[in-house]
Amino acid sequence: MYTIYLVLFVFITAEIVICFLSSKAKSGSSAFNHDLFFVLNVVNFMIVMVGLACGNAYLHQAIPTQVVAGEESELVALDSKEGFAGTFVWGTGEIGSTAVLEVWVKNADGSVSPYRIPKTNAVHVFQETNLQNTGSWRNFYRVEDRNSALAKWLINFREPILERTELHVPRGTVKNDFKAN
Repeated sequence: MYTIYLVLFVFITAEIVICFLSSKAKSGSSAFNHDLFFVLNVVNFMIVMVGLACGNAYLHQAIPTQVVAGEESELVALDSKEGFAGTFVWGTGEIGSTAVLEVWVKNADGSVSPYRIPKTNAVHVFQETNLQNTGSWRNFYRVEDRNSALAKWLINFREPILERTELHVPRGTVKNDFKAN
C-alpha cells in the first residue's frame, strides 16, 4: 500500500521537473518544447515502472514467511470386497510415472470423494494408536507474513507454496502393496 504513495510522489515530482525543463526556451524561442516534454515523460514512466518492479521483487525476498495450516479434511476408510476394508490410505500406485497415495475424503454433504496425493518427501503419514475409525488430511503452506512491517510496501502477495501434507490415520490402516488394473 505504501508503495503506491511512494510511486505517486516520485512520479508527480518528476512531472513537475519535466514541466519546468520543457518550459525552458529553445535557443532564441520562447515556445514550449513538446519533444523534450514527451521524451522526458516516457523516460520518467519507464524509470518509475522499472524501479517499482525491482523494488517489489526485492521486498518479496526480504519479507519474512510463515507456515500456516490449511483446512482439515476428514478421511474415511475404504469398504470393499478386495481386502481393502478398513484401509484409510493405500499407496505405491502409479499414475503415468508419478507415485501417488490414494485416500477417500468425506465432503460437507456427507458424500465421499477419492483423492490422489502425489507421493513426495513433503507428504507425511502418521499412523496413530489413539485414532479409531477416523483420519484427517491437512496441507501446510508457506506464505508471506502479512503482518510484517515490510508487507505494507508490497504491491501484491505471492501465492502460498505447499510446504507439507500430513495424513493422520489409525495404526495398521495403510496398505502399501496393491495392484490396480
